[in-house]
Amino acid sequence: MKKVLIIIGLLFLFILKIESQENLLSFNFLYVRSIKNEIKIKFELCNQSDKDMAVYVPNYLDICRNIFTIKFISSKDSTIHIYFPCNWIADLKPIKLNCRNCVVLSPMGKKVISMKLLKKNFSPYLKGYNLYRVLLEIRLNGVNIESIFNNYFHDDIISNSLIYRNASIR
Repeated sequence: MKKVLIIIGLLFLFILKIESQENLLSFNFLYVRSIKNEIKIKFELCNQSDKDMAVYVPNYLDICRNIFTIKFISSKDSTIHIYFPCNWIADLKPIKLNCRNCVVLSPMGKKVISMKLLKKNFSPYLKGYNLYRVLLEIRLNGVNIESIFNNYFHDDIISNSLIYRNASIR
């Protein structure tokens, strides 16, 4: 009976540890706005842990490597429109975390990132004056990461969603 209680206790601690790893980083989608043929987005990465943590900062190349995804989901018919500015798909080589492609965030430290997206790079194209639910994804779990940092974020994370009203392309 003692062994069973010890096993259950260890299992409980293991589950708590796994759940706490999921909450090390918050991924907040701050805004999405349309300006002529572009869509501007801004999002924030925030270290929720009690230690300094290196966080990979996604860029356009990561969209081509399917590490960073921007999804617009139509409220009309649930069609998923994915931003893909590439005419090729990159092979996924190991990511080497260094001072150029990541930021070290102190506990509760934040990094705000802005991007401009060309409307013509959505597949399928965004339609007329539709409403879309927009969300962002970073997928690092399963990516081979080489790091000069001891503590770094390497899981999948999905942002909150925002509503976007498309204006037609001029």
